[in-house]
Amino acid sequence: MTTAAVPSRTPRATVHINSKLEKQLLGYVAVAGAAGVGLLAAAQTAEAKIIYTPLANVPITNLKIDFNGDGVVDLSFKTSNTYHGAFQEAYPGAGGGIAFGQVNNSSGALPLPFLTRIGWKMKFGTFRELITGVDGCHSYCFDIGIWQNQTNKYLGVKFLINGKPHFGWVRMTVGTPFTGTASGYAYEDRADEPIIAGKVSGPDVVVRSAVSGAPVAVPSTMFQTLGMLALGTDGIAIWRREEGLGT
Repeated sequence: MTTAAVPSRTPRATVHINSKLEKQLLGYVAVAGAAGVGLLAAAQTAEAKIIYTPLANVPITNLKIDFNGDGVVDLSFKTSNTYHGAFQEAYPGAGGGIAFGQVNNSSGALPLPFLTRIGWKMKFGTFRELITGVDGCHSYCFDIGIWQNQTNKYLGVKFLINGKPHFGWVRMTVGTPFTGTASGYAYEDRADEPIIAGKVSGPDVVVRSAVSGAPVAVPSTMFQTLGMLALGTDGIAIWRREEGLGT
């Protein structure tokens, strides 16, 4: 008896997704979370390590973030004006939030890439960290801040819950100064445990509504898509390749 040869599967062609569609996908997740769409993730809650809250591209101007929903602001964004310019900065809140700062001679909080490990090996600021701004306006204003023209990058954060340190992140997109938006934030609910920037799916993740604070369920395939989008063109190629081989 002969065995018929099984034809090998070939990966599907790479499809490039534009920025408009990317925003729509991020918006879908935020709306789903805010409206409480889906089943409550009660089974996940008991084993949760990462608590993720999607946002619908909220402007960071005057944004206040309470990572664990205890009513205490852990991180806030403020804009200040001086005689020579204006500056948008991330400030620690009453919950002890500290924006991730310099690892070399860079000025201000660093825009971390997808899958960065945020933990004790990083350096954290102790007061405030620059996001964007304009300076030198007594003669000619010039833009400042290394967050300019950054898409879906992560601000690392360390804050306190009951006096114990926890790590988290805020996903932001910034164009020119003062145009930044936040599309989500997350924190590790185990004290002293590092967190991976952009990890928003898996058995150790619970998605929380930004409005009610209740856990919601969103299709895992959507999060896989968003994760690959954060990687850019290479990520989309991987996503399409895995999709083609997995069917």
